[in-house]
This record gives sequence, C-alpha cells and structure tokens, in this order.
Amino acid sequence: MTRIAIALYLLAQAAPAQTAPDMQGKVRVFIKDPDVKEGWRESEVVRPGDTVRYRLEYQNKGTGPAVGFTLQNEIPEGTLLLERPTARNCRLEFSHDEGRTYAENPTRKVNGKTVPVPPAEFTHLRCRQTPPQIAPGEQVAAEYLVLVK
Repeated sequence: MTRIAIALYLLAQAAPAQTAPDMQGKVRVFIKDPDVKEGWRESEVVRPGDTVRYRLEYQNKGTGPAVGFTLQNEIPEGTLLLERPTARNCRLEFSHDEGRTYAENPTRKVNGKTVPVPPAEFTHLRCRQTPPQIAPGEQVAAEYLVLVK
C-alpha cells in the first residue's frame, strides 16, 4: 500500500481593479474499482497495478477575475501516465525534464532528428488558463489517469 502525495503549484494574478480573485481548489484521487457502480471510488491509498484518476478542481471564489492562472502538478513518481489528460478552461502542457520546460507536444532530439516524447515519459503537467480571465464563480479543471507501477 502506498499513500499518495501530491504537489500543486497555483499562480494567479489580480485584475487591475478593487476586487480580488481567490482561487481555491482541491485534488481528488480515484482508483478504478469494478465493484463500484460508477467504476471509480475516491481513495488516499493506492497499490501497484491500480489505475488512478487525478482530478484537479479550482474555482475563483473571489470578488474579481483571476488573470494569468496557471496550475502545475507533477506526475507522481512510481506511476505511468496512461493517456493524454483532459481539461476544461485551460490549455495543457507537459514536461519530460522535471518541470524545466513545457510544451503542448514535447519533443527532443534523437540522432539529429526531432521526435515526440511519449506520454509515459512526462514528469509534470501544467494547466494554463485559456479564457482571458476566470470570472468569480468560474471553475478550471484537469483530469489525468496513471498506472501505479
């Protein structure tokens, strides 16, 4: 059994006004469970072989818009990204070098040729806000699946 640890980095700026954003969020962790009607159950403990779904949910609970919102999260060590994540109200970018560089479709040079980095080698993901601002009450979410090695 393994307890999961999650590191999140949240960056947001206030819009130039007398109101302030208040981005609040949580990470929800689900494991695949065929015995549950929905097929997933929330859990803090995972085992090798488990398929885990991470859901990052953020909402602007402030009185003003959030501008420049970015959410960064590492893909936990000991796991393998299973598919490209999905997101709402943000553009996903990935890193394969421990968060030093990000791209929507990371590449690297191999024998002088540029080749795509396979998702299994991604170490971090970043969710960059796509609307110009996140209005009070609006949500941003991203979800991804990993396999526990």
